[in-house]
Amino acid sequence: MEDQLRLAREVRLLGELKEWLQSSRSLDEQFDMVSRFMTHILPEAEGSVYVYSNSRDVLDGCAS
Repeated sequence: MEDQLRLAREVRLLGELKEWLQSSRSLDEQFDMVSRFMTHILPEAEGSVYVYSNSRDVLDGCAS
């Protein structure tokens, strides 16, 4: 039962994230949303989001 509740919460949070990402106006706003939501979805994990630069040869750190 506890696993099902956790899964339902994660699905709800991912749905909210999807809605917020679709309504964002910039990449910076999207990265901020992802970093905030991930602390709720994976509270005990740490990590970073990297995006390829326009030249596709460098990863730029965008959120952590």
